[in-house]
Order: sequence, then structure tokens, then C-alpha cells
Amino acid sequence: MKFFDHYFEGNVSDIGLLIEKKQNKYIFSHINTFIRDKNVNLLEIGTGKGHFARTCKGKSINYVGIEPNEKQADTLKKEGFEITCCYIPPIPCKDNFFNIIYCAHVLEHMNDFKMAQNMIQEIYNKLTVNGYIVIVGPNYLDWRDEFFNCDFTHNYVTTPRRVAQLLTDNGFQVVDTLLFSGFLFGGKRFIVKYLNRLYPWKWFDVLFGKYFHAGFFYKAKLTFSENFLIIAKKIEK
Repeated sequence: MKFFDHYFEGNVSDIGLLIEKKQNKYIFSHINTFIRDKNVNLLEIGTGKGHFARTCKGKSINYVGIEPNEKQADTLKKEGFEITCCYIPPIPCKDNFFNIIYCAHVLEHMNDFKMAQNMIQEIYNKLTVNGYIVIVGPNYLDWRDEFFNCDFTHNYVTTPRRVAQLLTDNGFQVVDTLLFSGFLFGGKRFIVKYLNRLYPWKWFDVLFGKYFHAGFFYKAKLTFSENFLIIAKKIEK
């Protein structure tokens, strides 16, 4: 069964690619401040186009990825990454092994809170003592209708508060929360965030759409909508 081919086969502008790289570079450096071990076992659930995987390459990290899209999984395998092509949950990895499990734009694809909870419980089991889960997702409070409109597989509503509650109830202690828009993190994002709310992408698409690839102005809207990053530590039950 095809899954997300519409995403992987879509056009990506050079500007969009640059933003993705800067975003992932910042996220990696931020996660790195919590790493104490020299050799880290890291699992990425939902590798996407491989931006975070490539950011990890060459570092002291034993990287493993899970990706449901067969074509994209094969692409990353050819680049030398260890990738398992499957849907989650369950997570086909051994328990108590990973120091960090990274999930970017995955949780919102769960069917409901029960499936989201099942996923978090699976991640808990795969982490070592004092291991960290890192979740990146769209902040529904900013995305609003576009949360559902942009992707037919978005089901579980994600906000920093809701995800923090989910993590706390499943054995984690939230140690850091960061909001960002595009490649701007923390307070730097405010101006871009509010300009993005006023951005009339439909008018731009009507007036200038023929000069750009399909969906260019809509994707720009999504790129600068607010996302969150939450880091939580596994607490022994």
C-alpha cells in the first residue's frame, strides 16, 4: 500500500531545503546538550526525507531509522543508513537499548489518543534508563484548520500542553519545551509567526502561482506555522 507518496514526490524549493537543513541542524545541536554518553544509540521514528539522519551522519551516534514509505526507506538505505520499513506501533527494536528516540511530525498521524498512548508506551520500553524522547510536532493552536487541511492523515491533535500531559502520564518527565517557526526558535519566532498569520497565500497563488511550482505559497504558509519541540526523560517506574 502506498503511504505518503504525495509528500515524497512533491516539489521542494531550494529555499525550503535550506530551511529544513537549518532547522534540523539547530534541533540536533539542542538535543546534543542533553547527551552525556560518547556513543549514543539513537532511533528516529519517521525519517521523512532524511534531513535529520544526514545531520547525524559523521557524529558519535549509532543511528537507526524507521520509515513507512518504501521508496524513501530504500533511498536512505542506499546512502548507508540502517532503516526498517514498517508502520508503528509496534516498534520492531529491542527493549532498553536507545539513549534517544526522535519523532518529528509522527504523533499527529496516530488515529486517536489510545494509539498515541500506545506509541509512547512502546518508546518508553525501548529507551535505556534516563533515556530521552524528543517529539517535534505542529502546534494546533497556531495551525488551526490547516492542521487537518494540509494532510489527510492528521488525526491526533498536538499542542505542547497535550503532548506534555501524554508524556507525563506514561512515565516521562518533561525537561524542555521549545517553540519555533521555520528556522527561528524561541523568541526570535514571534515576528515571523504573526506575519505568517496575516500572509494572504491564496492571493499570492492567484497572482504569481504560474511562476512557481504547484503549492509553493501554501507550503510557505505551513513552513512558518508554529511547531514545538519537547524533550522528556524516562523515569523508572
